[in-house]
Amino acid sequence: MVAIKTTTTLRKPPGSCHGGASRACSRQLHQTFMTYCRGHNPSSTFLLANHSCNSRPDHRCRRRLQPLAASLGKDDLPRGTPGTQAENAAAAAAGSSSNESQAAVTTTTPQITPGALWRFSRPHTIWGTAISVVSISLLAFLQHVAAAAADAFLFNAPAPAVPWMPFAATLASALVAALLANVAIVGINQVYDVEIDRINKPELPLAAGEMSVATGKAVSIACAIVALACAAVAGTPSLLATVGASLALGFAYSVDLPFLRWKRNPTLAAACIFGVRAIAVQLGFYDHASVSLARASGWPMVPPPPAAVWFGVCFMTAFSVAIALCKDLPDTAGDAKHGVRTMSVRAGRKGVFRFAVAMLLCTYALAASVIFIAGLGGAFLPVNVVTALAHVALGAVLFLNARRVDADDDGAIKRFYMMVWKLFYAEYFLLPFVYL
Repeated sequence: MVAIKTTTTLRKPPGSCHGGASRACSRQLHQTFMTYCRGHNPSSTFLLANHSCNSRPDHRCRRRLQPLAASLGKDDLPRGTPGTQAENAAAAAAGSSSNESQAAVTTTTPQITPGALWRFSRPHTIWGTAISVVSISLLAFLQHVAAAAADAFLFNAPAPAVPWMPFAATLASALVAALLANVAIVGINQVYDVEIDRINKPELPLAAGEMSVATGKAVSIACAIVALACAAVAGTPSLLATVGASLALGFAYSVDLPFLRWKRNPTLAAACIFGVRAIAVQLGFYDHASVSLARASGWPMVPPPPAAVWFGVCFMTAFSVAIALCKDLPDTAGDAKHGVRTMSVRAGRKGVFRFAVAMLLCTYALAASVIFIAGLGGAFLPVNVVTALAHVALGAVLFLNARRVDADDDGAIKRFYMMVWKLFYAEYFLLPFVYL
């Protein structure tokens, strides 16, 4: 990335630096230098330069700036300023003569770092997307292998080879497209929420000024285009439809255009989130993996999704609604100020928090019951019992953490929200072991 350089011109009042006037000019430059060194972003570099006087005795003014090198301590200069204090002060005094007296302050913004780009991608959503795509694809792979083994047994044929390489290629294409789409969705949200994020999430790169809005928009659009291209190249209509629908819902959630900006409406906001996380991810990526493996094996038909996929759709629908509610809990200050009437703004944080926790606890209890009952009398009873107990344990973790949360404490709510995402990851680790 190329550093962006902006120059602000501070004009001297009418007059020249002859004689006594040079003292006033020197004081003005000293004040300007100190103001910019102490008042601006510590990660920027400040340089006072290009000062000159209207006449030949301008060396008098420059000579008066020499003591800046001695008068400024290390703490007066921002961190990251190249060179020593003496070099910066010397550069400040080394301006050349010109027809118009001026003091120019040149500000060089920090270069965009990999850390800023990583935080721009919202890592917790990146992990959620990656784990969910791997889990659903693995479920399709296990279903394919089981169906192939059943056919071989039924027709007394040799056991088919396990399609490891086709599965790896299928998984890679899905991951690349999904992760790029994820960056595009969370990126465009930060572009249109930059003013809100300066209140709610000042640590984000756009809100903190580490990236410009134009850069964020360019990265988001580029990721969306490449994601669609990768999905198209993969060759399955389901992957292209999944990526396209996810991008459409993500942009509708954030973009401030007529009939869009759905995040203002709690129902539409929740629909966007569970539409992607619960429906598009489960069905779309399963079908992509299943169709790709069937093509690689020369199958004329694709087996229908197993009951575990529909279990994932139902579970993640409830979970996604809870995530949609929890994510707005610490953001009430900025949302209320900018007219975003989330459920937390309308109904209050405590009530929404309790409702979200109750919804998740009921979901875990119902999931554990369904898995256990479905395993009774089946060959996979031990696996189902362990999976059901795992859901009980995750529900207990949720309950114990929720008891310690003060809904009015932003820090506690944010930590709870990130814990909910960890439970989200854990569910996808369990999903391939759900036999219904």
